[in-house]
Amino acid sequence: RYLVGTLAVQNDIYTNTDGIDESCLNDVQHFTFDFGNPGDTILLSQYCLGCGDDDDTLDNAGGGCPPSVPECENGTSCWASHPNEYLSLDHYQPLNDSNSPEEACKDAGVITLGMPWHDMSDVSVCMACFDGGDHSRYYVQSTPAQHRSLVLIDERYDCKDGSSSAPHLTLPADFRFGAMVRSVPAFDRIWSNVGIGHQSGFMTQMNYTRLKLHLRTTGDSFVEFNPSLEEVRNAPHVMSASYTAPHQRWHVISAVAIGNEWFIANGDPKFGNDQPFQPPLDFMMDTGNGGISINDESLQDFLADATQGEWMHESGDGLASSFQRLVNTVYTPATAPPLELVLSGIPVTVPGNVWLMNDSGDTIFVKDERYNILGLPFMSAGGVGLVFD
Repeated sequence: RYLVGTLAVQNDIYTNTDGIDESCLNDVQHFTFDFGNPGDTILLSQYCLGCGDDDDTLDNAGGGCPPSVPECENGTSCWASHPNEYLSLDHYQPLNDSNSPEEACKDAGVITLGMPWHDMSDVSVCMACFDGGDHSRYYVQSTPAQHRSLVLIDERYDCKDGSSSAPHLTLPADFRFGAMVRSVPAFDRIWSNVGIGHQSGFMTQMNYTRLKLHLRTTGDSFVEFNPSLEEVRNAPHVMSASYTAPHQRWHVISAVAIGNEWFIANGDPKFGNDQPFQPPLDFMMDTGNGGISINDESLQDFLADATQGEWMHESGDGLASSFQRLVNTVYTPATAPPLELVLSGIPVTVPGNVWLMNDSGDTIFVKDERYNILGLPFMSAGGVGLVFD
């Protein structure tokens, strides 16, 4: 469902009398590498609270995105099932100044957290609203505290061993991120998020212009920053396509096929002129999406016809019931034909037992009110490695 990494705070100077740092890594927490996030990195902070539906501060708040940060008196830990994964208050420093970029911070007022910096107990809060008002995150623009570093780590990394070869990436001492203090409403989910979208805060601060994703549902997955272009070009079976990036990275899907049924975009020379043509479709990619989201109505109709399926509302209450998923009653995961998507001439095959998830007929296809999105089933399909330059 997510592409998950591990982060810790490294103590840069403390050693004990034997010269060995016994607590050089602190505040280990998990986060998602988010390809769909071109904005701020957001990390869970100590005392981050998820606001419940019974919280008085949420009355008349307008869905899941109140305009100002709620007190959340009846709140619970933001990640209730992992209450010990957070940044301690003394490991980061709020940036309560006018230098915070306005485009990266929608002002949500101030909050008092009882922080150790006595002259900064009231700090400015930013708000980010997601999924059409479904939920929001409130965070404080911050940097690591003095003599502390944020480190992305392989879980085998041992900072006591100076010769440790396990992968790790130390972020700059002045790395800007959002220390998350509230979620509305309360969801028990992984919240910390390192955006690897086009020109995100992370990519920009690290001076990364290239990104490689090697994603596998079994075996090792990895993210590589600034891979060698020479190695990429000399790899076997390399194919390339252009994309646009006005904000997100956008890619053109020129054809979709399930079995012998084809949905073909106008102008794709691969298929000649004997197929029903459709307009090319723009898709974004998102590692935070566990399926393939479809906004285009003609493609929604094609998928329903090709699978002999039906678009049905998810079972459950609230958010779940608002989604429509394509449900198939003809195939099983063992008999479903492969799904082929042609990305500007590059064919990518998604196995039948991936797009059809279970014997109940649930597919990875869901309707979306705004975008066409290729999620993890596409990005990890068929042994493909993806490099974005």
